[in-house]
Order: sequence, then structure tokens, then C-alpha cells
Amino acid sequence: MYDDVEIGIHCPGCDYEIVVTLGQIHRREKIACPGCGSEIAMKPDEP
Repeated sequence: MYDDVEIGIHCPGCDYEIVVTLGQIHRREKIACPGCGSEIAMKPDEP
């Protein structure tokens, strides 16, 4: 239902803004930063 909702995050290495979906975060996907190439592991906040 909310998997396609997009949000912006910033790379911790170079501060490049990356648009990801809530589905990517929920599935804990790894995203490569287009700015510096760092691999960013998506992890939802734990309650």
C-alpha cells in the first residue's frame, strides 16, 4: 500500500540526496549512492 511512496535520504558519505521508496526500506535493500558509490543499507527504525 505504501511501498511506492518516495522519500529523500542523504548519503552519509557525501550528502548526496537519494530518492528511495518505503518498500526499499521495508525490504532492507542496499542502495548504491550515485554521488560517491557508497553502499547504503536501508534499515527501518526499530520501535
